[in-house]
Amino acid sequence: MPSNDASTLFTYAKRKFASLDNWQEGAWSNKFYWINADPSATPDDEIEAAAKAFVRDHLHVPDKEGHHYNRGFVMFHQGVRQNWLVWNWWAFDNITSHVLANSTAEDPTTFTEYSGPIMACTWEMVILEFERRAWVENVLSGERSFDLYMSTHLPDGEY
Repeated sequence: MPSNDASTLFTYAKRKFASLDNWQEGAWSNKFYWINADPSATPDDEIEAAAKAFVRDHLHVPDKEGHHYNRGFVMFHQGVRQNWLVWNWWAFDNITSHVLANSTAEDPTTFTEYSGPIMACTWEMVILEFERRAWVENVLSGERSFDLYMSTHLPDGEY
């Protein structure tokens, strides 16, 4: 059982964020984000390809639930001990659904679907909040444009 003493928790440190190119796969349009605990790291093409392959293999999942827009965003988060891949898509007007996977630091391109109750970590929530605002401002109000939503990205930087 965790301690109820907040002083025993780790200390938050900003991480490096990058918005990679939007990714088209069939009818799907996904924004692609990268987060890294190492401030000197740069996105890795091999890991990005493996992350896209994992999502590609799961593109059928939203169809089981239905009423989606073929629009979403992918977060690949290279942490210290392991990596997380979160694919979110918009459904039922204002709901995000997700598929979550992880990989080890030693084998970052081998993703295993994760079915536990985890939603997102403090860094991934930066992107979730940004994407929520972008969806509300560009699709649910304003110009009501999927294209405008897809062209709106969290600026690269440390968060």
